[in-house]
Amino acid sequence: MMTLEIEQTIASFKRWGYTFEGWFHSPYELEPRAGIFVVATQGFMNPFVLDVDESTDIREAVMQHERRSQWRRNALGGLQYAVIYTEDTSSEFLSEFMRQNIVHHIRSTEQPVCGGRDVITRSEARL
Repeated sequence: MMTLEIEQTIASFKRWGYTFEGWFHSPYELEPRAGIFVVATQGFMNPFVLDVDESTDIREAVMQHERRSQWRRNALGGLQYAVIYTEDTSSEFLSEFMRQNIVHHIRSTEQPVCGGRDVITRSEARL
């Protein structure tokens, strides 16, 4: 009996100077790892960015995000997600700082319709 092996490959693309995995159509496809995520809806030619954020657990952050109802309201073409999984550095602070800088860079380029916090605002909120 002959068995077929199916190789599952994760699609990736380069945008904003970074290589992302995605587009995923369910948060269950995301791994519970640290990284940056982009939430979008299908636009005419390219996905339209709704939000960008970072977390130590991307799957949980997407599923429990405070702006997820805003995403759904603005996602006429359905929700989709792209991610960059980041490896933890020796310092938790440096890893978080790196993720926040990437989020800020993408936010300043795309100006997504949901959220508007940047690295400075987020840091001040924690004080």
